[in-house]
Amino acid sequence: MTDSVPWADRLSTGTETAQDDVVRWYQDTRRGKAYVPTMIWGTLQTEAYATVILGQVVDFLGVPDDVPAGVAKRMRRQRLLYDGEHH
Repeated sequence: MTDSVPWADRLSTGTETAQDDVVRWYQDTRRGKAYVPTMIWGTLQTEAYATVILGQVVDFLGVPDDVPAGVAKRMRRQRLLYDGEHH
């Protein structure tokens, strides 16, 4: 996640693969902070909100529309909030 890769390239195969990358990054990070002033941070998003956000990303970047798969992975990220090892 620290590499500078344009979002259109990162999402060229759809949103699910990018979510896999984020899940791995979160699993390896025990303590993290994020500030996103214009939207709810991905890990705290509801399924409905994530569906809208990822749908907008797909439309804006013209990447493959796999929003349901991407949302499912994003919801999986939330489990890390409750495992007792991540803060």
